[in-house]
Amino acid sequence: MGRSLPKSLKTMLLAKPDGAETKNLDPASELLVCVNKAITKLALDGIRPPSRAFHPSSMQCERNMFYQLKGVAPEKGDVSVELVGICDSGTDRHLRLQSLISGEHMGRLGWHYLDVGEYVRKKGFPHLDVVGHGQMETKLYDHERNVSFMTDGILHWDYTNKDYVLEIKTEASAKFYKRNGVDPKHYDQGTMYALEFGLEDTIFLYESRDTTAHKTFLYHVTPQMKSAKEAQIAYVTQCVQTNTLPPKPSAEVQKYACSYCPYANMCHMNHNGDGLIHPKFVEEDAK
Repeated sequence: MGRSLPKSLKTMLLAKPDGAETKNLDPASELLVCVNKAITKLALDGIRPPSRAFHPSSMQCERNMFYQLKGVAPEKGDVSVELVGICDSGTDRHLRLQSLISGEHMGRLGWHYLDVGEYVRKKGFPHLDVVGHGQMETKLYDHERNVSFMTDGILHWDYTNKDYVLEIKTEASAKFYKRNGVDPKHYDQGTMYALEFGLEDTIFLYESRDTTAHKTFLYHVTPQMKSAKEAQIAYVTQCVQTNTLPPKPSAEVQKYACSYCPYANMCHMNHNGDGLIHPKFVEEDAK
């Protein structure tokens, strides 16, 4: 049985289109209109301001990190029915894959899905707090680095007697079939997991949205990569404390970091988040 709709949404959907007579309405067309309205309304109602913390999936750009840490409200944009569906589908596929990988059959093959919350407690990580549990994921907070995150799981493989972080990604088939390694925009997640759990290896499992075919890649993190990430966190934290806007990312990073950025307009105008243009950029524009 489907859950009941919120009263405000039910009122909106039951309202007749302006100037329309019921007898002239095409029920199939009106169903489509109402379905799309319901999808976008529920999606908009579900948007919450991001927490004032770093997130491993949003660390490609130091400006994005800066705005998040300052608590700047993301710019409001149109909610696409298709994008909502893609996100919902991705969530569903994550749960199915996690359920499969955590099942008895995988255990008999030597792969064991570990409860992340229990893993953190047993290891006694002093910097990590278990904030909550989802269906298959555990929300964690690193109070030393101010990082809020969830992982898709931690796996133990009997063959190597080692633990690996699991990260699942779904993507369009055009991108999937060209994939021959970990996407650069996902490097930060692997590096942060190495810092958080002391596990240098993350297995990225990519799934094609269209065919559900799979590819896997091992991402290994070096001590130098961890040191660089620690330095980045310290740098952005200092920028927030001094209200100093970091420079824009390189052209290479902009190719994949700017497309869906919720701070794109503010960044383009060189705003530092409080409605003012940073003096450094006023001087540059005057030249």
